[in-house]
Amino acid sequence: MKTLIFDVTGEFAHFRKFNTTSSPLTYLIPTRTAVAGLLGAIVGFGREEFYEYFLREKAEIAIQAKNKLTKQGYAFNLINTKEGMNRIKSRTQVKFEFVAQPHYRVFFTHEDPSIYNDIKSRVQEKRFFFQPYLGLAQLTADLAFVDEVESKEKKSSGFVEIISAVNLKKCTGTKIEIDPDLKYSSAIMPIEMSLDLLDPLNAKMGKTGLPKNRKTDEYAEVVFEVSGKPVKVETETYHEIENYGNILFL
Repeated sequence: MKTLIFDVTGEFAHFRKFNTTSSPLTYLIPTRTAVAGLLGAIVGFGREEFYEYFLREKAEIAIQAKNKLTKQGYAFNLINTKEGMNRIKSRTQVKFEFVAQPHYRVFFTHEDPSIYNDIKSRVQEKRFFFQPYLGLAQLTADLAFVDEVESKEKKSSGFVEIISAVNLKKCTGTKIEIDPDLKYSSAIMPIEMSLDLLDPLNAKMGKTGLPKNRKTDEYAEVVFEVSGKPVKVETETYHEIENYGNILFL
């Protein structure tokens, strides 16, 4: 199937962990849901609708780290602006965690050719409906078209090297072969989200309002090598991309 490959870079990224409290922590790589939001920004899908266009039954997404990913912490003075900028009385200092100089490679395919081709042309021309960003609106992203290839689904009876982040639910047996010379990162990440249509706040907003509450339909443990080196996993199927490597869609 046709697979679009593009790179995403920026100065900083922040993909907030779902279990973060007062000091926001970040995942090292974007979650599948964050990439779906980025794709929605490219073509102009609103926050009320982009989830349904990038469900796993319609779209496949894989993510690869292209440089060594590191975190940095910075303290910010947050202000309460609810009463107006000229009436600011309280400030709170909060330490945020960021990914420094992130560089990710995204592999994307979609069952709808019109959506796929629209995203491909917009990435090639850097013609985005909304400005893509890396988790926070202040952290703008630069997207660069890499290639369009045919990805081939392959069967495996043992371990295979995977260059993308690995959803361990798609692995079998011992799942992963640990190399002591590599540095791995593992985290529980949201894989698929949707609007909580039963929430009374969302029901009152209608089509023009922004959704207040979302629900996570699926979580999974995701593993990858922090500098983008291949990870050996045991899986029944994977996708081979000639000249790039093997990937597992999240």
